[in-house]
Amino acid sequence: MIIEMDFGNNIFESTIVDVVAFVFVFLISWLGIFLYRRIAVKKNILANSNFRTLHEGPIPKGGGIVFSFIFVVCILILWWLGKLPEDMFWVLGVGGFIAALFGFLDDVINIRASRKLIVQVCLSGWVLFWFDGGPLTHIDWIPGFIAIPLSLLFLVWIINAYNFMDGIDGMAVSVAVFVSGSLALV
Repeated sequence: MIIEMDFGNNIFESTIVDVVAFVFVFLISWLGIFLYRRIAVKKNILANSNFRTLHEGPIPKGGGIVFSFIFVVCILILWWLGKLPEDMFWVLGVGGFIAALFGFLDDVINIRASRKLIVQVCLSGWVLFWFDGGPLTHIDWIPGFIAIPLSLLFLVWIINAYNFMDGIDGMAVSVAVFVSGSLALV
């Protein structure tokens, strides 16, 4: 299935509206992180330094929930305005919300690896369900019984690779900004 989004005649046509939307989201993100830091310090949601981190003292952990929440709210708004297809809403909005919530819980209470794997497989299956088995199913020479498990494995691998980068302070957000910026240019 090829995903087509109709952004013609939408609310983001003018450059001024784009800039205002960007500044608004930036300010909301900044305010959210500022408030989250205060809450995390009060509630002792802190990461201590170890061999995987670059920081030297305790810092708040789980701050990604702020960006994830803003992302999901933006997805919900675009869907509500009719600017986002139904399948993208279910994958990015609902699936993204579940992934963000689970990731935050993992940051706070350290969920066992076996349980994380189960959730990752379910979320990857969710994506493949809404995207008709994924792009590999559209390649004629790859049978479906190979394409779907291979796509599932790839998605779980990507989730884990990104989660690994998240342990290196600033790495995950740097990759996210670079990839998002690249996609915006395309």
